Amino acid sequence: MKKILLSIIAAGTVVTSQAQAPKEGSILIYGNVGISTQRSDLDPGIAGSNSYTESKTTRFDLNPGIGYQFLPNWTVGVNFGLSTTKYNDSSVYATRYRDLNIGPFIRYTKNLNKTFFFYEQLNLNYLNGRRLWEGGVDVQDTYNGFGVNWYPAIGVSVNDMVALNFSIGGLGYTSKKWDIDGSPAVRTEREFNFTFGQQVNVGVSVNLGGRHGKHCCGGHMEPGDDMRHNGKDSKKEKDEDEDDDK
Repeated sequence: MKKILLSIIAAGTVVTSQAQAPKEGSILIYGNVGISTQRSDLDPGIAGSNSYTESKTTRFDLNPGIGYQFLPNWTVGVNFGLSTTKYNDSSVYATRYRDLNIGPFIRYTKNLNKTFFFYEQLNLNYLNGRRLWEGGVDVQDTYNGFGVNWYPAIGVSVNDMVALNFSIGGLGYTSKKWDIDGSPAVRTEREFNFTFGQQVNVGVSVNLGGRHGKHCCGGHMEPGDDMRHNGKDSKKEKDEDEDDDK
């Protein structure tokens, strides 16, 4: 994990000597995509037995978001998350999970220098998901609920618009109401999550526009261009007036 973080910081330092932090009035687009596969052998726990069960877990994650930076340090928007997991072993059964979350977020950003910035984000999400047991007879359980998630992160500016973002976890709370297939009862599940140091999330963000951006509205303007332009026009008009007098 340390090697990953150091590599990102080193890359950002090389290419961002003149990079600018996100600007007020800009549109923020961010996200990350991940896929992982894990194989393992399950020990049956029987002394003298060499019968192992092979298992495989495949997971896919997609977490995009879009927001508007309405103040120099504050951004509001909508975040979205989709996660799918498939677990199967050497038996005929397999389990599939699908988790969906969507809701508003608010982000506070603090510029550290022209290269690095710190931000913390709070997500409020509606949750929906299912668990499907595949076998001789498929059984499906579903849930609805809500979640709150807060995490800090570091951004590394690549240029005026693009930045790399990474975090190492955060705090969260979820509440789910499960509808168990074949059962009239509804089960409530509540969970607190503390993931600092347990995961590394790396993503990309893009800030488009901005009230003080160099590339606003398709043009390129340097400080003082408006004054120089007005000065040239005034001089030209004055010369034309003198010619008319002659």
